[in-house]
Amino acid sequence: MTKYLLDANIFDEILKNTEICRKLIELRRAGLILFIGTWIEASELTAISSANPEKWLEMSELLSGLEVVQVPVAGMILNHSKISETALISWSECEILGKSIKQSGKNENDMAIAMTAKRENATLVTNDLEMQKKAKSILSAVVIDWAEFASKCMTGNL
Repeated sequence: MTKYLLDANIFDEILKNTEICRKLIELRRAGLILFIGTWIEASELTAISSANPEKWLEMSELLSGLEVVQVPVAGMILNHSKISETALISWSECEILGKSIKQSGKNENDMAIAMTAKRENATLVTNDLEMQKKAKSILSAVVIDWAEFASKCMTGNL
């Protein structure tokens, strides 16, 4: 089973492509793919969709079909983390996370998501080029963009 952590920007891509949406749900139900997520993406999706009830309904159906498993965010970020939804990490991982946040312009959410993907042995899927760059170069996380993810899913080359 292959694990993926989808950045919030990927859910819109899935909603735009019904064929891929169906394929992802099929792969999930077959146990070939597992989607994990954190409170961060959940809150971003809620903020994006709640202003548009029709989109919120579509997003809710998608999330239900993908059966996204909520995992704690890897690492504690002062004045940012939710204690009840945070997993402790090693000192060396803390140093790397701190370095990534400093180099990413204080974008705590992106680096926390990337560190969580790495810690969970999941592939991070995002279209955010800056997030891709920092996650790969600083955290050594496995990261792909939407096009590569879509191709892998449609070919079954997970």
